[in-house]
Amino acid sequence: MILHGGDPVYPLKHDGVLAASLLTLALFNMPYGYFEFLRWLIMIIGISIAFEPIARRMRWLFFFGLSVAALFNPFVKVPFEREVWWWIDLSLACLFLYLGFKATDGTQAPLDQELIEGSLDGD
Repeated sequence: MILHGGDPVYPLKHDGVLAASLLTLALFNMPYGYFEFLRWLIMIIGISIAFEPIARRMRWLFFFGLSVAALFNPFVKVPFEREVWWWIDLSLACLFLYLGFKATDGTQAPLDQELIEGSLDGD
């Protein structure tokens, strides 16, 4: 629970909105230093998501977090063209925003609760 302020209800609430905001800014013409900062922060968010307690019950969330961390890691940079990164940033911003708002929507159960209820129904 690195970036979400210790909210035990759903770890993606703050991480998802923060990541979506940062990735949306990357769609514009930003200085190179911003993209270095973005790589570090998105990698940290990805690792944070992968190792949250919720990821133990939701295997896809674990792999999603690790995939995002691997894609944005600042140590071994993935050499995509600017246009490809633009689409990656846009897609991940939408996904992170969805996950963040899915966690805060009062009309629906959080994703982990849906998983628990679904697994109980299947037993």
